Amino acid sequence: MPRRQNTAAQRAREVQRETGAKYTTALREATEDTIRTGTFSLQELLAECATLPQWTGVHPEVDEEWAPKMFDSALLGGPVPYSAVLRLAGDLAVKGMSAEMWLESRAAFSSLVVVCGVHRFELLLTQSAWAYELCHVPGCGSLPLSARSIPYCGESEHLAERSEAELVRMAPAGERPA
Repeated sequence: MPRRQNTAAQRAREVQRETGAKYTTALREATEDTIRTGTFSLQELLAECATLPQWTGVHPEVDEEWAPKMFDSALLGGPVPYSAVLRLAGDLAVKGMSAEMWLESRAAFSSLVVVCGVHRFELLLTQSAWAYELCHVPGCGSLPLSARSIPYCGESEHLAERSEAELVRMAPAGERPA
């Protein structure tokens, strides 16, 4: 077993040896058990990204040659691509290093959702540098119509459920009613 393999991966290998369970199933369960709850700052996440060694486990979703370079994040509940965290940091830069966030969900080795204020971001764990903003409604996996001005999706009636005052605030300044 690789020397720096995370504890969730180690537990998954042990379960696989003891019970004959599939490694990916055992890893998914072990990863779900290690997710830390609570808030953390952008600074804490960047400190992990900058100081933790590269994760050397086997990515169960992507062939080794295509797997992104990852580190084992305690804040995000398992391996995360360095580049996805840096992309997220770029998106949150205007909020500053003390921006508080929390992990909304993690789907083992495919994706995770981080919340910062009203903003929700999905990080894909199967590709490098993939972090994008989602609809502001908790649990919605759709993209907003426009992350800058209309942060809700049109697919699930999330935009239609907004109040008139909120819709007016979203309208571009030149098109607002007097």
